[in-house]
Amino acid sequence: MRTSLIEIEQIENLLLRRGDLSNRLVTEAKALSNPELRKKVQLQSTTYDLVNLYGRGKLREEIKAVEHQLFNTSKYRMFQNRIRSLFK
Repeated sequence: MRTSLIEIEQIENLLLRRGDLSNRLVTEAKALSNPELRKKVQLQSTTYDLVNLYGRGKLREEIKAVEHQLFNTSKYRMFQNRIRSLFK
C-alpha cells in the first residue's frame, strides 16, 4: 500500500476506534507531535461528521416520503384509521 493510504487507514482506525489499541495510541501520539498529521486527523474527522449528517438528512427525507404515502393515499385508509384510533 502507498504511504498515504496507510496513513489514511491509521487515522480511520483512530477515529472509528477500530483495530489494535496499541496502533491507535501510536497514531494518536504521532498526531500530537506532528501538526500536519493532526490537521489530517481533524479534516478526516470533519469529513466523517459531514457524511453522517448528510446520511441522516437523506434518511429523514425517506421517512417523510413514506409517511406522506401512508397518510395521504386512499390505498392505506384502513391503516390510517387504525393509527388515528390509537391517539383518540
